[in-house]
Amino acid sequence: MIAVMGAAGNVGSKVAHLLLEAGEEVRALQHVRDLTDLKERGAAVVTGDAMSSDDLRALFDGAVAALVLLPENVADPSFVKNRTVMSRAIREALRASGIGHVVALSTVGAALADAPGPPGGLHGFERDLAELETNVLVLRSAAYMDYLLAAVPMIEAQKVNGSAINADVRLPMVATRDVAREAADRLRRARLLRARGQAAPRARRHHDGGGNEGDRRPAGHARTALRRIPARWREGISCRSGHVGGGRRPPR
Repeated sequence: MIAVMGAAGNVGSKVAHLLLEAGEEVRALQHVRDLTDLKERGAAVVTGDAMSSDDLRALFDGAVAALVLLPENVADPSFVKNRTVMSRAIREALRASGIGHVVALSTVGAALADAPGPPGGLHGFERDLAELETNVLVLRSAAYMDYLLAAVPMIEAQKVNGSAINADVRLPMVATRDVAREAADRLRRARLLRARGQAAPRARRHHDGGGNEGDRRPAGHARTALRRIPARWREGISCRSGHVGGGRRPPR
């Protein structure tokens, strides 16, 4: 059986579906978002909190491999602090479970102890996992191109793709489905080795996924300009509503 964290997320959900399609037994952790769809497809679902080592032990119990990650709730006022708590809970639960193979999702930039934004806390996460006497593969992916979809409302409303990044900066990007495919493949390999009575070579490796460098223009909006939003406009950006700074329009 393969345990999956983040089964309601952009990558974890795809990993769970790929594993189920391949006929694997899957157990997923449900926290806030409902996992009825996975349950109906045959996955076992346990309810719990990623900050609780006891709940995570229930997820990992009896599993031969596990996908682990730190949820990206950037609206959390204690974002980095809570990710540190989750990281240690995951480490302790994995240590207690004796799982032989772990695939962890991380990102480019996690090598920096003081990385800002979503990479924040992932440096410590990787260090926590490195303490385990098990096989750990860390997938350091580039930025997820799927997240560009969040800018669609702004493009529709403002006819501009606003960003805090300079428009001429080239970013490596990767699709979440490609990260999920790699993770699912690695997890399946571990399960097959166990079934054959073979031990996977012990390793703590990092796999850096660069992805493709794109111009960050959503399909159907090839002529949409990408503009860097000045600092005075960034506070209050809402990509969901398409509004910037409480209704003020960015300079043209």
